[in-house]
Amino acid sequence: MPVDWGATGDMLSGIGAISGAVAVGVAAWLGSDALRNFREQKISERQIEHAERTLAITYKLEDALKSLRSPMSTAHELTESEKQLQTQDGFKSMPESELKRFVQANVYYLRIRQSQTTFDEAFEALPYARAYFDREVEQSLRKLVQCRRTVQVYADAYARDRGVDAALDKKISETLWEGYGDDPMTREIEGAIARTEDRLLKVIRMTTSKALANKGSIDA
Repeated sequence: MPVDWGATGDMLSGIGAISGAVAVGVAAWLGSDALRNFREQKISERQIEHAERTLAITYKLEDALKSLRSPMSTAHELTESEKQLQTQDGFKSMPESELKRFVQANVYYLRIRQSQTTFDEAFEALPYARAYFDREVEQSLRKLVQCRRTVQVYADAYARDRGVDAALDKKISETLWEGYGDDPMTREIEGAIARTEDRLLKVIRMTTSKALANKGSIDA
């Protein structure tokens, strides 16, 4: 029986077309998988970046609050505080005890102003903390920011109301001075830092492992 080479050629051509289509389909599938891995890797990198940034800001806030609440005032701080107050009407005519109280209160205001850059950085990080992680991370960061405002309020009370009420005096001292009395503010600060560390260190570890796996898939 003679071979119909025309039909055979058509058949082989058809098989070749099918094989080509399969190859294109496989390549497209592999390409989409690589693209998905690439996108996931970039998302992971962004999560790690913001987790590290938020942790770094948290530690900066911890240091700033420790400095702000230090019970020891340096000679330089007291001198600078008094120098500023010398320009205020009536300052020189104050009784000695009241004058010293205002000088000490102004030391806290100086520290608050000096820490402004750190707290501005924290405010900028708040929306990213919420967007990339969860509300608990944002609230923990916000708690640290609010502690600065609380210190300012009690610095005002120190200047105005010191010696008026024993219970208020105790509250003022516990707020302004780290390590004094029950020191509830230190517990609040440490709690906020612990919650942030617990959440973000897990994110960094898990996301880093995932990113490395995706990178291996892309490189392959």
